Formats: sequence, structure tokens, C-alpha cells
Amino acid sequence: MASIPSAIPVITTIPPLRALHSTLTGIISLVPTMGMLHGGHFELIRLAASQSASVIVSIYANPSQLLTSEDNQSYISNLDGDISALVDLDNEFAQSPT
Repeated sequence: MASIPSAIPVITTIPPLRALHSTLTGIISLVPTMGMLHGGHFELIRLAASQSASVIVSIYANPSQLLTSEDNQSYISNLDGDISALVDLDNEFAQSPT
């Protein structure tokens, strides 16, 4: 789990994700993002929540998809804001691979 203080678990490696998965029942939705969450993401998360027992939001900015290292830094530096926004949505879990 990441050290980001939040009301939801932030999972950064596979073993805790597997452990969490084994405790969940019903339909589980994954909403993959590159971070910098906005209204479109929130609508997808709300839709997933309306159709699922649990929603996991992945926040991962793949450096190979970004043009410059500055782009990469701006995506990663907003992780705290993204997690706060998810807490405000009453999301259950966030995944941010390292």
C-alpha cells in the first residue's frame, strides 16, 4: 500500500491487489486511467459503480505514452489530488502501480 494518506486503500503492487481481490464478491469493475482525473473519468467511475459491487480505479501514466519527461512528472505529481477526488466520490479502492 502507498503512504498517501487517504480514506481508501492505495495499492501499488500485485500481491496486495490479489489479496484484496480474494475478499471481494460480485461484479468488480476496473476503470483504467493515466491520472489527472476529470469529469469524464468521474462519469465512468459512477457508471461502473452503478453496475458493480466494487470499483477499482487504476492510475498509471505509462512513460512510453508521454512525449517528454516533463509530461510524466506532471501526471505523477497529481496523484494526491486524484486520490482526494476518488475519496470525494466514495470510491472503494485505488490502484497506482509503481
